[in-house]
Amino acid sequence: MFSLTALEKKVIIFLCVLLLCGGLLKVLNINIRTTESRQNYQFLKLNINEASLEELKRLPSIGEKIAKEIIIYRQTYGVFRSLEDLKRVKGIGDKKIEIIKEFITF
Repeated sequence: MFSLTALEKKVIIFLCVLLLCGGLLKVLNINIRTTESRQNYQFLKLNINEASLEELKRLPSIGEKIAKEIIIYRQTYGVFRSLEDLKRVKGIGDKKIEIIKEFITF
């Protein structure tokens, strides 16, 4: 087997501590971003049946294309009554519904 000098042991310990600190900062940063993004949208409880194009684009993960699709669907088929109705819009699936459901109302 091999043995390490005192300096080598200190360097290894230092690198391990540095690695752990980096991982901790990354986790904290992700949690902070998630909290911040939710706080940014917290004021919104957007009525999906009355929202304008610009209002729809403010929803997380909804861009101009999907916002237009929502408006077209609404004009063609009438108001949305549930999340299932919203899934009928081209470009909106289960993942998008999970992201926006806490920010919309019908």
